[in-house]
Amino acid sequence: MQGSRRMTGRATGGSANRSVAAALRGPTGRAALVAAAVVIVLGLVAAFGGFRTAPPVGAARWAPGATVELARWQVVVDRVELSDTDAYGSPGPTTLRLHLRLTWTGDRSTYGPTTGLVTLLVPGGPAPDPQPTTVPTAGYQGGFDPDVPRPLVLDYAWPAPTARGGKSVQPPAPRVPAVVQVVLRDEYSRPTYLDDDNWSLTGPVGHVSAPVRDVRR
Repeated sequence: MQGSRRMTGRATGGSANRSVAAALRGPTGRAALVAAAVVIVLGLVAAFGGFRTAPPVGAARWAPGATVELARWQVVVDRVELSDTDAYGSPGPTTLRLHLRLTWTGDRSTYGPTTGLVTLLVPGGPAPDPQPTTVPTAGYQGGFDPDVPRPLVLDYAWPAPTARGGKSVQPPAPRVPAVVQVVLRDEYSRPTYLDDDNWSLTGPVGHVSAPVRDVRR
């Protein structure tokens, strides 16, 4: 009887194995195997960073003072200052003041770079106002002539003001950031029916990590 039970046990186990094998050979079993394999592959890709989003600063890196060649501009990031005065020395909001040197390489004079061509990012800190104001520069006014380098100074209120009680209020500035990232985008030609000289911005192509000098009074 014991031998019969052992034989029955082996037969039962073999039958179960054959049932599992048969099930895996069927359409449902193959689909389950494929799904399991996909889950494993996706897990490995995620573990090695395959699904990480692209950084918002672009892949290329340039040093301060380097000339960045874009489709219609040459851009040099000179320096970044933390300021609390306007161009005339009067008290003003706290700003990140970005000093650039730009050369327009188009055929005809232009007013200035497209909004968003240059932006600022403060790593680990509050965001600056995305809409900078232009700081008057001594000896320069008007637009950009072809192939004539000229400075451009932009003030980004930092931190960006918030609306409180119907008023725009700037939060107090935290500690001075060690560096900010000057993010550059390029342009590409996108002619339209009404304008064959229409251009659009690309995503970020690269950035300059610029140290911040505190010049507040």
